[in-house]
Amino acid sequence: MEYELWILISLIYLLVFYIIIKTAVSKGIDDSKLIRELKKEIKELKKQKAEERNSEESKHIINRKA
Repeated sequence: MEYELWILISLIYLLVFYIIIKTAVSKGIDDSKLIRELKKEIKELKKQKAEERNSEESKHIINRKA
């Protein structure tokens, strides 16, 4: 009887431990996906900003020549 109780308690403990680890890993994976998406957005915004600067500089150069 005592062994059965210890086995039951151990199985419950392992199940809880498994759920905690599974949740932490899935949250970490979701966070890493979000970080990758944010990095892509930052790169795109930097490109857009650089393009806007180049177009403004070319307008100033054209205005100076005219």
